[in-house]
Amino acid sequence: FQDYAVGLAVRLLEQYHLHGGTVLEVGSGKGDFLAILVEQGMARALGYDPSYAGEQEGRVTDGRITFVPSLFPDHLGDLDLDLICARHVLEHLERPRELMSTLRPALGSDRRTVLYAEVPDGGHLLRETALWDLIYEHPSHFTAPSLHRLLSDGGLPVAALGTSFGGQYLWAEATSRPEAARVPTEPVGAVLDAAAGFRSRAEATLAHWTDELARAAASGQQVVLWGGGSKGVTFLNLVPGADVVERVVDINPRKHGRHVPGTAQRVVGPQDLVQAPPDVVVVLNPLYVSEVRTELYRLGVSAEVCAAETSSATR
Repeated sequence: FQDYAVGLAVRLLEQYHLHGGTVLEVGSGKGDFLAILVEQGMARALGYDPSYAGEQEGRVTDGRITFVPSLFPDHLGDLDLDLICARHVLEHLERPRELMSTLRPALGSDRRTVLYAEVPDGGHLLRETALWDLIYEHPSHFTAPSLHRLLSDGGLPVAALGTSFGGQYLWAEATSRPEAARVPTEPVGAVLDAAAGFRSRAEATLAHWTDELARAAASGQQVVLWGGGSKGVTFLNLVPGADVVERVVDINPRKHGRHVPGTAQRVVGPQDLVQAPPDVVVVLNPLYVSEVRTELYRLGVSAEVCAAETSSATR
């Protein structure tokens, strides 16, 4: 994921000639992406997030990043901005159109300010039956047609739209003066077709993992889940019989020693597996299977590794 974030920052800076410019991020969290943008060449960064509590993750930014503990500024049009980012924010809003209206004044006609919006791809969720991505923190889900319309109706001309991070993310870029737009069109009917079969596929996915966990328990195998984020929480709370999973592994040290909401499995670090090695490791995001396998090999832990999104083990 870190490689993805750095690659995205580099692309935006190079494609839109943003070196030495100013970026504002809505929903900036602790400033990880802003720090990357500054490290790659942007001169100044503004981060707006109501949850910000003074963290900077130990990064040295020479005072070039300023944080404001609110969702967005009151008068965005007064700021001289080159880039606006709203990454994984829109899906958390019940009324995302209001944010689009707030951001529009920053894209004045006298400059080429770029808006970059990124959300989980609702089309991927439907097509791949990404059941673990259905979480209560996301009241909104976007497919390519709906994200395009959200920006367009908000007066934000879409210059480009696509998917990234293994097809899991959907992104759009808007400028006040878009040049040759390269916006792919996806028939709404295709979205509806994917949605029509989602329930039956989701039920089959739950039945599959119920059987897999029961089979492992019956044979005396110890199963751990890798990923203590939203996907892991959803998996453990949705799959019947998931209480046979006793531990959840996560590389985030802030989660170690804590417990999964709703099901109370203890969250541990990868090193915990050395003392008590599991037989099966279920990885919630298939993009991380290779990375997890490499880490287990480094730790000297021999276990079957399988991706939770698939019906068969990836060894």
